Amino acid sequence: MRYLYLFILLLHPFNTYAAATFFELNSGLNHLDLNSDGILDAVFYSRFDNNTSHPDPTLSVYIKNSDATYSIVPTPVGDRFTLFGINVSVSNVLVRSFGFIKTSKKVYLVVAVKSGDSPHLKQHFKFKLYQIEKNLEHPGIPLYGWVQTSEKVSKDKYMSADVAIRECPRTCFE
Repeated sequence: MRYLYLFILLLHPFNTYAAATFFELNSGLNHLDLNSDGILDAVFYSRFDNNTSHPDPTLSVYIKNSDATYSIVPTPVGDRFTLFGINVSVSNVLVRSFGFIKTSKKVYLVVAVKSGDSPHLKQHFKFKLYQIEKNLEHPGIPLYGWVQTSEKVSKDKYMSADVAIRECPRTCFE
C-alpha cells in the first residue's frame, strides 16, 4: 500500500504553474519590482471616466531609480504613457485588458486581446507578455520600455478580457 501511494504521488501532475501568479491590481498606487533591481516601482491603476456606465481601466508605470527619482514607462503598444483597456460600447465586456504576472524571478506585463469578428461572442484571447528593459544606447527616448517576450492564445473561449487574463498564468508558462 505504501508503494502504491508513492507511485501515485510520483505520477500525479504537479501544478507547474504555481510559480506564475496573477497580481491583483488595486485602484490607485501599486508597488511591484518590475526591473528586478530590489526597488519597488510604482504602478497606477485607475479608470478613464468617459461619461459612460462602464469606464475603461487604465495603467501608468513608473520605475523608481536608485537616486529616488522616477522614470515613466511608455506603453508597449504605441508612444503613449497610459495603457487603456477597451470596453464594448455600453457594456462591461472588455475586448482588451492588462495585468501583471509574477514568477519567482520576474514580473511580466500581460495584455489580453480578444480574437474573432464579434465582441459579443465568446472568443479566444491572444496574450502578449512583456518585460521591462532599460535603454542606455539611444538619447532622446525613454530610459525604460517594454519588450515582448512571448505570445500565446487562450485554451478556452471567454466573453471578457478581465476573465480571460486569469488563464494566462497556466497557459503562458507551461
